[in-house]
Amino acid sequence: MVRRINAWRQPFVKLVADWILPPRFAHLGQRIYLEIASRPNAYESSILRRNAKFRNMYAGRRCFVIGNGPSLNKQDLTPLANEVTIVMNQFNMHPIINQWKPTFYCMAEPRENIKPEEILPLFLEGIEAQAYFYRIEYKEIFDKNRFVDPEKVYYLKMWGLPASRSAIDLSRTIPGCRSTAHMALMLALYLGCSPIYLIGLDHDWLAHRSVHKHFYAGSEHDTGDTDDLSTYSYKSMVEGTLHTWRIYECLRDIASKQGISIYNATAGGFLDVFPLVEFETLFTAVDM
Repeated sequence: MVRRINAWRQPFVKLVADWILPPRFAHLGQRIYLEIASRPNAYESSILRRNAKFRNMYAGRRCFVIGNGPSLNKQDLTPLANEVTIVMNQFNMHPIINQWKPTFYCMAEPRENIKPEEILPLFLEGIEAQAYFYRIEYKEIFDKNRFVDPEKVYYLKMWGLPASRSAIDLSRTIPGCRSTAHMALMLALYLGCSPIYLIGLDHDWLAHRSVHKHFYAGSEHDTGDTDDLSTYSYKSMVEGTLHTWRIYECLRDIASKQGISIYNATAGGFLDVFPLVEFETLFTAVDM
């Protein structure tokens, strides 16, 4: 009986939404539904409340969001020792961690895409950050394994797509992302950092569609878990890249409304959503 009801209910709801309700009213109803569906439950809210301590923690101070693109091999990261830095994924493979430690560490990889118990210890080796940020789905794994001090691990609930009208609030649900760089950029916005400089975000997958290159490609510790893109069609790569770009554009607009500037200081690459600056010009001769 239930199956029969569902069989006619979905087409009926679609008919009402498409042909009976005024478009604006239907859109409003959809927005209300999405906002309700994305709200964290009581348990999740108790976890997310811990993130409030980071709101505007570094307001007005510049920071560097550091990806893992091969362009990092062209840049001297030594001057970042006393800067606010946000790194991600396998940044621990960069030799610079022997000279300075990052302020924050992020990883947005969906739990089902990797083997957490095997990969996380490799990613965290040598990283001594002020705080570590993961999807909320990782909490059970960290509670069980305690890869790092639990007091330093924070979790983010991500759902849906970003909207340029909405500020980022890590103590509530934040937009979903297609890249850990999106998560790191949202963290930088929540910290109140300005300006925000991006480096190591080459984003040039379409130039060599079969390989996802990193600064550490081919090294003995390269896990290779995200390198092979040859299984994806070029069309899906183009569509995915467009989606990635649109998220960056929304985050750019959110930053603009908050009076925060974002610049791309990557050496080369394709990410042209943000104004380009030369990394070396950001430091004095003494810094270099």
